[in-house]
Amino acid sequence: MTSAGKTQVQTSTIFKTTTLGGVLSGTQAGIVASAGTKLYNVDRFYDANGRFLLDNPQKITLIDGTGKSVSFTVFGNDTLSGLAAKFNQAMATDLGMSSTTGVGNQALATYNTTAGSGALGTSGTFVLSSAIAGKDGKITVVASEQLLNAFGFTEYQKATENTYKVFVSKAGTVISSNTVQGNNLIGIIHQNVDVKFASDADYEVKWNDAGYFSGTGSTGRYTTSVHLADNTQVFQIGANELQNMGAAIGRMDSESLGVHNILVIDAFSAGQAITKIDEAISRVSSLRSDLGAVQNRLEHTINNLGVAAENITASESRIRDVDMAAEMMEFTRLSILTQASTAMLAQANTQPQSVLQLLG
Repeated sequence: MTSAGKTQVQTSTIFKTTTLGGVLSGTQAGIVASAGTKLYNVDRFYDANGRFLLDNPQKITLIDGTGKSVSFTVFGNDTLSGLAAKFNQAMATDLGMSSTTGVGNQALATYNTTAGSGALGTSGTFVLSSAIAGKDGKITVVASEQLLNAFGFTEYQKATENTYKVFVSKAGTVISSNTVQGNNLIGIIHQNVDVKFASDADYEVKWNDAGYFSGTGSTGRYTTSVHLADNTQVFQIGANELQNMGAAIGRMDSESLGVHNILVIDAFSAGQAITKIDEAISRVSSLRSDLGAVQNRLEHTINNLGVAAENITASESRIRDVDMAAEMMEFTRLSILTQASTAMLAQANTQPQSVLQLLG
């Protein structure tokens, strides 16, 4: 398989120190905040009325593309570098968003204090960068609206599903090839079998000169073997061999339906959730229709077998309940009638012969 995709990078607006409320008395306002600046000295953490947003500590939650989440608390006396360390701890350790290939020890969350190369090198900004390729590496920050506005995160590089070329082989012979987005193979190997593989399979992520993670697909192929065992429930619905039918029910849990990591935190994510839920409903409805067809066939077969069983029972009952004396009397009567008829025919045949003898 080869892949091509992007990791997600979010940046914030420039953080500057402030003299609101005389916090930094005698200090020039509007300069870029240093890494050691405490949050109560940063202008973006004050609202239009001069109220400090972190008078009470606030919780920030990070959610990755798989739905895994972690939370930490932000205090007013946290420094910008300390806040970056909290972000980095949450992303690298708790969410496991660091990469194992070609990354080194680069931080996932940084506070830039000096200008550098690239669009993310602006001094005085937070940068959250995921080292996981594809949508599994998407970063979603959940906090109060005012706190999110204070950070001013913007999506610099969008998280997109990796594109894979999938070759299906049987006994060493390629039987099909498909191009898919994402790490789910739905109905490609078998119509009733879905396969999920690593979202960053054969994908190398590196820290680039622009100050964020990027990656490219490798030249090799990620291979795996799948043994298909048919566990379909088989029902014998006829009297003869191979007069049967099968019924199978696939996994219908939230992960299989793709609704295990739905987020509804804004209008965009709500729109995506609607699409995912609609697709899940379609899959469930399709399976229900298949099961309904199986049920109808079984009910039809049951009704036919019921009629046949009733007819057989009626026949057996007539045989079992027969009156032998009456049947013997009827048999004797019919036998006498048959013999009498035979005798009368014999006499009728002798009369013409007697006439001929007289004439002769």
